[in-house]
Amino acid sequence: MKTKLVLIVLSGIFCSTVYAEEFSDLPKTHWSYSAVQYATDTGILQGYAGKFYGEKLINRYQMAVIIEKVLDVTSKNQGSSSSMSVNDMRNMERLMIEFADEIALLNVRISTLENYVSKLRR
Repeated sequence: MKTKLVLIVLSGIFCSTVYAEEFSDLPKTHWSYSAVQYATDTGILQGYAGKFYGEKLINRYQMAVIIEKVLDVTSKNQGSSSSMSVNDMRNMERLMIEFADEIALLNVRISTLENYVSKLRR
């Protein structure tokens, strides 16, 4: 339930114009269609094999990745008309606190993987 609530909050943050990618399991009439399209167009979310799998639950690691991507997108948009509202920023701060351990763990894993790949290239 908590995961679905977080996704609803994120969907509310990213309502926007519909762009290119289409998922066979997400009809244009679905309530989250424009939010999902925006999130995939900006690289925050992704589908698998042409489907979105909107009913599938995500784990805390996946949520941490989503939050990190949201922060990256919003930091690139600071000062533009698409910046987050004060309320959206408060929600993001709450999510960052909730998933801080997972985000830190992912950063360590990514650094370890980057080091490993770097050694393989030598």
